Parts: sequence; C-alpha cells; structure tokens
Amino acid sequence: MKKIYFILPAAITITAVILFSGYKSMNDRHEAYQLKIMSARQNLQTTSVAPGKEEWAAFKSVSEAKIRENEIVIIELKSKIELSARKVDALYKKEVALLEEQLRFEKARLEAFGKSPINWDTFKPGFRKELAEIGISAKNLSANFGKAMIKTKDSKQPETYIANLSDKN
Repeated sequence: MKKIYFILPAAITITAVILFSGYKSMNDRHEAYQLKIMSARQNLQTTSVAPGKEEWAAFKSVSEAKIRENEIVIIELKSKIELSARKVDALYKKEVALLEEQLRFEKARLEAFGKSPINWDTFKPGFRKELAEIGISAKNLSANFGKAMIKTKDSKQPETYIANLSDKN
C-alpha cells in the first residue's frame, strides 16, 4: 500500500509536468499562426514577379514555334493513320487525340498567362517541360508508327496534367 501512495503522486506529477511543459495558451498559438501566415504572404508577394515585355515576347514566340512544330508532327501522324488501314491505328488515333488535347491545353495556358502573368518563376519551367514532353511523345509516336504498339507502364507517355485528367475519365 505504501508503494501506491508513493507511485501515484509521482505519476501524477510527471504527467502534469509533461502536459504543462508543452502547453501554449491559445493566444500564443494564434499569434504564432498569424506570424506564419504573414511571412508566407510576404514571401508570395516577393516571388510572384511578372516577366518583362521583352522576356515575355521572346518566351511566347519560342513557345508558339514549338507548339507549331508539334502541330505539324501531329498532322503528319494523322495523315499516316488515314493512309494506313490497320487495327493498330485505333490506338494511334487515341494517342494522337490525347496529344492534340494536351497541345490545345498548353496553347490555352499560354494565352491565359499572357492576360494575367503571375508566378512567372514556376510557370516558365513547367510550361517548357510539358511542351517538351508533348514533343517527345509526338516524335516517338511518329518514329514508331507501323510497329506494334504495346501499352505498358514503361511505354506510357509522360505524365502531364491533361494526361492525368484523361486517365481519370
């Protein structure tokens, strides 16, 4: 019985120390969150730099040229599919349609960004990467046209936003 009288107060004391040492009042926590929010807003304001007119014009012209190149490759693929009459072409048609949809999406993104340029630092590399992935996919389809097309996880086209949307549907 003497052990219980010794252990019980010790356990209560240790529990109280653990609970109160990590305790902050609600005001302290609220102020800490407010500081975090304010610093995040300041970081967001400093990082969202709009591009200069010359830089935007150069980027837009280069991007539009890449989009035109990809459109030409897609048109060539469509003509190859129309000239060929095989069952494999259904898969190619689906892939070409997906590439076309991705290209339209990227065109719309470029136009929308031109109207309200924000987050230039994140838009520019992301847009370039997705355009490059579309170009690589189109060229691979064009180069492998006529060969057996097997859909495996490794031969799947690059993951882009629009490709993920079509997989969900």
